[in-house]
Amino acid sequence: MAQTFPATKAGQERPYALLSIGGYALLLPQSEIRTLASIQDISLVGQRASGVVGWLPFAGRRWPVYCLDEALHPLPHLPPRQGLCALVKLNASYFGLVCAHVAIVPGSEVRIWPVPAAMAMPDSPLQGLSRHADSVALVSTAAALAALLGVSEATEPTRKA
Repeated sequence: MAQTFPATKAGQERPYALLSIGGYALLLPQSEIRTLASIQDISLVGQRASGVVGWLPFAGRRWPVYCLDEALHPLPHLPPRQGLCALVKLNASYFGLVCAHVAIVPGSEVRIWPVPAAMAMPDSPLQGLSRHADSVALVSTAAALAALLGVSEATEPTRKA
């Protein structure tokens, strides 16, 4: 028989942002989302080994933007039907995640289960799993995603005309 672990209830005062990315949902603490932008605001770049698909201007600087697949690996291009960019706060910098939809979920509605051993990988950004509607949402944090993507505090400066 498989071993089960109890879910922990997220703090009621801590809402989450639910990002719809491709065919899955990603839950991040709402406090880690600084703003939302249209993908039309992104300066797209050609394929780069870094996984950066573009740069989003914010607060006088340009921040890297990433697209993720179902395994949370960076994609080298913008997937179809992904029209938003969530700007994620990381200490004193930011990075963008391309998504199709963002919703706020009250912390009182979030229950987080541990990542099953079969899904637990070294250096995984997964902090847990949660149920949302009729599907499973991946739970992570800005710091865990930044570590996965190799995001640093560096930015590309905005070019002055």
